[in-house]
Order: sequence, then C-alpha cells, then structure tokens
Amino acid sequence: MIKKLFDPEGRLYKITLNIFCAFFSVWMFTVRREFIGNVSCLDDDDESFIIAFWHNQVLALSYVFERGVCEKSTGMASKSRDGQMISDIMISRGFSVIRGSAQRKKKDKGGAVAFIKSLKVLREPNKLMCIVPDGPRGPIYEAQPGVMMLAVKSQKKLVPIGARYSASFKLPTWDKLYIPLPFSKMTVEFGEGLVFEENTEASKQEFTQALNKISQLK
Repeated sequence: MIKKLFDPEGRLYKITLNIFCAFFSVWMFTVRREFIGNVSCLDDDDESFIIAFWHNQVLALSYVFERGVCEKSTGMASKSRDGQMISDIMISRGFSVIRGSAQRKKKDKGGAVAFIKSLKVLREPNKLMCIVPDGPRGPIYEAQPGVMMLAVKSQKKLVPIGARYSASFKLPTWDKLYIPLPFSKMTVEFGEGLVFEENTEASKQEFTQALNKISQLK
C-alpha cells in the first residue's frame, strides 16, 4: 500500500495527489495575503527575474500567487521521490518545473542539465525562475552554490522573498515546513533585486543575509 501511494505512475498516488491539491487550495483560499516591497518583478513584461525563498516556504508560496503569475514561473525540483511530489503540486498550480539538483557523493543528480535549462528560461522575457537555495536537502537556511552561479551566469536580478504568518505551524521535516493556519494572514515581502558579478563567498554571504533579513530570521 505504501509503495503504491508513492508510485508516481500509480493510480493511488494520482488520486491522493488530486485530493491533497483540492483540499489545500481551499485551505489557502481562507488565508488573507499581503504583498509588500519590490513586487514590480511580478508585473514586468520585458525582464525576467530569479526569485529565491527558503525551502520551508515552498508549499505556501506555491498557492499564494495568482494563476497568471504561476503560469509564467518555473520552479526547480530534485529527481527524488519528494521532488516528484513537489513537482506535481507545482504543475497543478500552473508552474513549469525543471527536475535536477546538485551532484552528491559523485552521483549525477541532473544538476548540470537543470542549470542549462534554467538559463534558457531566463533568456526569455517576462519569466520568473523560482529557486530554493537550501534545497533539496539542506542544511536549512544555508544557500547552496547553484543559485549564485545562476545569478552570475544569467546576470538577472536575484530577488529574495520572505513569507511571514500571523498564525502557522511547522512540520517535523528537515526544513521545518511552514503551514499557515486557516483564516490567518500571510505577508509576502519582496526584497530589492541583487546583481552579482562574481560567484564568491562574500556574494553568497550577502545574498544569504538579505534573504534571512527579509524572512526575519536574523
């Protein structure tokens, strides 16, 4: 039963996924949302942006944007079982998804191909490339090299996003996934777009501090 539940080709998986997506859509419909800060990146018809948020915000943020924003957005998910579920949820919302993550223990995870595909997306106008810098396995709140490499290579603005909740709970996962409570308020803040010329430790620290600040972590 458990194996069938997590088999992406299985009927039980698809039924369970559809039920969850419908249920969580209603759940998030009750959540009031406010967008503040540099929200102009959502409406720019000419330029494309990289938007970045910590892994524990990915579920709520997938449901907080209007359909039009989702349909011009591309997310990245690993090729793992968890990545499959995240990918399917995002696709149900209208996102495009690129599968792949950084190499681990000398095992190819599709990161190079995903990186090239991400660059192609950013060369198009009016696109949002959504990145979770501490994904797919952490450490939590620690940016991995890929996001900086993408920002430097594409020369697109990297926009940090932080989500805060008037009431929420956290799941016992490695990323402490946030779920806003029904009828609570979700505030999504957009930071100023950052442009990096070089992929250095200093630039990574600058970006991490900007994302932590807007997420009100530090």
